[in-house]
Amino acid sequence: MGASCIAGFVNGEKAYEVTISGFENSSLEQSLTLYLPLPLVNGEPLYPDDQYQNKQFSGWESSVVETPYGKMLAFHTTSLPVQNLHAEFRETGILTHSLPKLHGDSSLTYFPQSADNLSTILQYNAMNNYPHWGGPFPTYVYFPDSCADMNVPFVEIRTSAKVKRTTWHFPRSYGMTYYLESHVKIPGEHASGFVTIPGFSRNVPWDGF
Repeated sequence: MGASCIAGFVNGEKAYEVTISGFENSSLEQSLTLYLPLPLVNGEPLYPDDQYQNKQFSGWESSVVETPYGKMLAFHTTSLPVQNLHAEFRETGILTHSLPKLHGDSSLTYFPQSADNLSTILQYNAMNNYPHWGGPFPTYVYFPDSCADMNVPFVEIRTSAKVKRTTWHFPRSYGMTYYLESHVKIPGEHASGFVTIPGFSRNVPWDGF
């Protein structure tokens, strides 16, 4: 029983994944910077800025930059030709009390969100112990205008934010994993400026011990 409690306390996890594909036959011959949303919990970053800085991902490097729309996660090409991007920021075996709490009016969101839908994305209601959502939501990715001339048939974008948190520890450990996921596939010629990514939220209960 004691082992179950200890294991439950360190069973927390958080992650953010970004995948952008369609660059296999790109004709772009100059460096490229793409800007992605940042996940927030209760209005605070899922990770501190330094966790994103100067990370290498097969021809891309990440950083957090200030934009006219607030902080965004930037990926800059480090080699040519441009390759598909898959970036993952993940921590496992986290002490539960060090994770952001999801209760009351807490929420898991992306920033920036669409200006015409700023509702809470995934919210936890402590009164009935049941998570509820603000419905489908849009977020953004930003492409420089030069992307429209890459000679690619499509660009596909996926993002996924995850927080796994233990709720009880005695006599068994229970918990909930919260996700924000977004996905869009657009013609290559439309990969320019701000592109809206539709998303949805979900939660998965677990009983690990």
